[in-house]
Amino acid sequence: MLRASFDLEGLSNVPLTLTASIGIATGTRPSATELLRDADIALYEAKTAGKDRFVVFEPEMHTVVQDRLLLEMDLHEALASGQYFLAYQPIFNLRSGETTRVEALLRWRHPHRGVVQAGRVHPLPRRLGHDRRCRPVGAPRGLPSGCPLAGGGHRIDVSVNVSTRQLETDQLIEDILRALESSGFDPQSLIVEITETAIMRNVSAVVPRLAALKATGVRIAIDDVGTGYSSLAYLQRLPVDTLKIDRSFISTMADSPESGALIRTFVQLGKTLGLETLAEGIEESAHSQLEREQCDSGQGYLYARPLEADAVEAFLTVRSGTDMARSARTEILHNP
Repeated sequence: MLRASFDLEGLSNVPLTLTASIGIATGTRPSATELLRDADIALYEAKTAGKDRFVVFEPEMHTVVQDRLLLEMDLHEALASGQYFLAYQPIFNLRSGETTRVEALLRWRHPHRGVVQAGRVHPLPRRLGHDRRCRPVGAPRGLPSGCPLAGGGHRIDVSVNVSTRQLETDQLIEDILRALESSGFDPQSLIVEITETAIMRNVSAVVPRLAALKATGVRIAIDDVGTGYSSLAYLQRLPVDTLKIDRSFISTMADSPESGALIRTFVQLGKTLGLETLAEGIEESAHSQLEREQCDSGQGYLYARPLEADAVEAFLTVRSGTDMARSARTEILHNP
């Protein structure tokens, strides 16, 4: 019955629909409260899985919830104890091999669990937004303030991720401007990554916000392209610079003609719209196929794992010599 559309008085020609998430728990429990608790856990799983569905409680769900609660309790101590740090994953030009930028990735060095990736923590504190990502980029240990990873003469751009919740408020622009000012970071060297799904949740509200963000001088990338429910027609309305092709397509492109065809479509779409295309999650020898498809950039363990700030400078020093030698060979080949 909930799926059937209905009308509200005063909203003519605007049919409304509802969806429902349901958690189900059955069996014998010591009390009704515990049975309701298990149903609530199943409901939470239904919402996490995308809503508009039902989930039946399984005993292992309780263990998962307990683990999640313990992690979230530890979050309160993590910030005060300085347990968060940034890692930087290099991004490369697939044609020249040049290191063009790095993506800043939040990590948590848990005292007992070791290094925990941000994706395992739900939800991350909203306080760990752009300011904590921009300030370490401008002046991590051993790197000069005011220039992005510019120690030793290196100058390289940095990408940071924006959450769906951050994109839903105008506070996002103020946060970025404040972080840029306090860090001395060049706006043109900052790329803000926003997932396709986050953009498509409310396109009419997001487009002007992205335009305001673009006006600050930063660049914008759409992350996880191909995993959402967007219409490609919307892309021409969005003030973006880069399309990041989701790793799920990259990992299957060698064995899946469908993935290969989609990657080819994304790359050609990027060229038509004048956008950079970037393949993420390259962990196997997909380089040659991506280069044949004329994908512009790539990142993944095949090239480099995320590096802590102290290791970035050494990496760039080694890479700069390699890049210069490769450029010289390319120049000789094209201009003998």
